[in-house]
Amino acid sequence: IKPTEETSTQRAQRAENMYLEARNRYISKEYVVAAHLMREAIRLEPSQGRYYLLLGNCLSTQQKTLKEAEPVLRKAVELDPFNAVCRASLGQLYL
Repeated sequence: IKPTEETSTQRAQRAENMYLEARNRYISKEYVVAAHLMREAIRLEPSQGRYYLLLGNCLSTQQKTLKEAEPVLRKAVELDPFNAVCRASLGQLYL
């Protein structure tokens, strides 16, 4: 491995750090910043359902990104089918 190459473990850790920061931003109602962080985390680690869940929740808070939320939340359900929160967030879009 070249020194500049990132290992999968390092990439996963970086994605997790972005998720934690995005969660804090979401709690602070900084949805655009949180969504940006989650898109990057998903690029690094696309198999994490909770990453899609948080991105979908960020997108569903704004009228202009509401339509983007549905496929993202569907992906969260696909990756984590037994997570009731994923299903509930998807259901909220239809209310």
